Amino acid sequence: MDLLKGFHQVPMTEDSKPLTAFTCLQGKFQYRVMPFGLTNAFSTFQLLMQSVLRGLEHFCLPYIDDVIIYSVTFDEHLSHISSVLSRLDHAGLTVKASKCAWCFQSFDFLGFHVGKGKLSIPEAKVAHIRNFIIPSTKSDLRLFLVLITFYSRFIPRTLYPVQTTTLQILISLSVLYHHMLHL
Repeated sequence: MDLLKGFHQVPMTEDSKPLTAFTCLQGKFQYRVMPFGLTNAFSTFQLLMQSVLRGLEHFCLPYIDDVIIYSVTFDEHLSHISSVLSRLDHAGLTVKASKCAWCFQSFDFLGFHVGKGKLSIPEAKVAHIRNFIIPSTKSDLRLFLVLITFYSRFIPRTLYPVQTTTLQILISLSVLYHHMLHL
């Protein structure tokens, strides 16, 4: 599901309006709604979406102005769609129906596979993680950390903190080692 005019649905506070001022041949203007291009626009809108849809995380994934809904059964899916639309309506947010895709069995979206009522890691990414070459540089280790952090929701909680902490310590030791070499 896709929201209509994304950021433009978020009103600017009175204190913020002068910060969006611009001048052109027709005069000086200020935005009344959040424009694209502001430094914190993406994070502000993402925070808004997460707060509007809080409590629905077990079947709903907001990403900026897109919302993914995943359900096991068709009736459950209709109920989930209704819940999300109700929340968006209550928050004064509008969906652009022509850009929405409804009731797919499965699809890939932003590095996730959505299907059978759940999110999972696409098989191609699982293979990539399994075949990941052992990092030999600090940059390779950081890339690997980013990859496993992105998919951390699928790693058992008892295992994830231990592994990432160990890898982060290795990065810190590498930085310290290289710093000592250049003294």
